[in-house]
Amino acid sequence: MKRKMIYTGVAIGAIGCCAMLGVGIHSALGTNVAAQTDRDDAIEITATQTATVPTATCTSATKKTTRATVKAATTIKQTTHETAAATTQTTTETTTAETEASTIEANFTPTQNPDIPNLTVSTISVSCLKLTWDGEDGRNYKIDVSTYAPYTENITFLEKANDTWYLTGLRENSEYEISVTPLLNDGETENDVCVTPATVLGKTEQVNVIQTYQTEEGWTNCFTGERASGLTAMPSSGAIAGSVKDPITDTTIRRNEYGDYCVAMGLWYGVVGDRFLIELENGTQFTVSICDSKGWASDADGDGILDGRFHWFGGTGNGKSVVEFIYNSDKELPSCVAYSGSWGYYNWNGLDLGANISSVKKIDYGNTITY
Repeated sequence: MKRKMIYTGVAIGAIGCCAMLGVGIHSALGTNVAAQTDRDDAIEITATQTATVPTATCTSATKKTTRATVKAATTIKQTTHETAAATTQTTTETTTAETEASTIEANFTPTQNPDIPNLTVSTISVSCLKLTWDGEDGRNYKIDVSTYAPYTENITFLEKANDTWYLTGLRENSEYEISVTPLLNDGETENDVCVTPATVLGKTEQVNVIQTYQTEEGWTNCFTGERASGLTAMPSSGAIAGSVKDPITDTTIRRNEYGDYCVAMGLWYGVVGDRFLIELENGTQFTVSICDSKGWASDADGDGILDGRFHWFGGTGNGKSVVEFIYNSDKELPSCVAYSGSWGYYNWNGLDLGANISSVKKIDYGNTITY
């Protein structure tokens, strides 16, 4: 039997930029409980889905249609599941190692709630889903998430607009069953509001791995930065064209239409336009696209030859800056990053960069997305 983590917690709103590791999102979410279960292989689903399902049996006597900011009490949990078939796993260069997908889709029965119209989930990246619905003015909602993906303690909910929420800290090629339930206000009963959960199924991006690179030992979460305004010549200027300041993490890092963070990396890894899946030792995953080259960078192995694997952070023999984020402008640089010189000490709304890099993998390009 494979180990399955069951996670329960309460979501918090958008975290300030300087949420220190171990003090911010992680400590606020709750505790883990271990259980045992099997995991089956996932079945592919479409990147964007809107639930088209039977209407719930309950109907509300009073219903408002005004959109407004929705304050949610959020519970992250995993459902138990027994399966008679053993999970068959195959490790190849064209699949992401250690990814174990669930059988949620096979068992998923979506439901609809008349008081949660237009509930939709769409894929943003390997670690993020976008959840939208038409919220009612003054109404709170409970959100439940079920998954068989690992690292559920990393899941974070972010309210970004009156009709837009993001689920971050997710895992590549994994399914998440999301339920949204209206909460009763004072004086209301279930005759006033339908409290049947509305459910949708989302799946994070699945990548195709082209090449896996050796693991760089030592301090590697030295995520330094470079201003986008300095990239005025081709091919770098073309690579960041169309990119935007990330609307999800509040890092001010630029992000492109594929959900990738814009970065500079050394020629050891590739050239401008190459795309990578980065995984950290704490389970954080994200994709990047090289938009500027660090050239041959530092002499990584001390043989007197510059090999382009990293440049030293804090002097020779200290940190190894493998990934250098391209950020919007100095004026918008978070104060904690301006002080420390790195994004790597902090948890950025579910993008927890507080651990060293465990793997770098070159990947194919996927579909474009809308934030």
